Amino acid sequence: MTTWETPRRAPVAEPPGVADVLEAQSAELATLHQELIKSYEKELVFFSNLEKRDREAKAKDNARLQKIWWLESELRRRQEEIEKLRTELDKTRTSLRNLQGSAMGRLQRVYWKMRAGARR
Repeated sequence: MTTWETPRRAPVAEPPGVADVLEAQSAELATLHQELIKSYEKELVFFSNLEKRDREAKAKDNARLQKIWWLESELRRRQEEIEKLRTELDKTRTSLRNLQGSAMGRLQRVYWKMRAGARR
């Protein structure tokens, strides 16, 4: 051997059980890796289903809210209409009372009674 050459070392021999342990650990790691991938895929499907369900529920909620708003506006419109009719009825009743109590009202009632009697 010359001085510029480095001495070669003999390969280090591993104890007989280490290679088997490393191989077993490698196989177990691969199995765990596959299980982790499957679990992750299941979680993705689960969460996508949850999001889909949430979107559907929100859409149904929005439709219900729109119907509620529409019903409330219809109710408000009808209440305003009823109030308007009540006001008109009050005015008409007041006019009727005023007319019935006046001399002209009494004269009209007498006229219509006489007219009805003449027709018979």
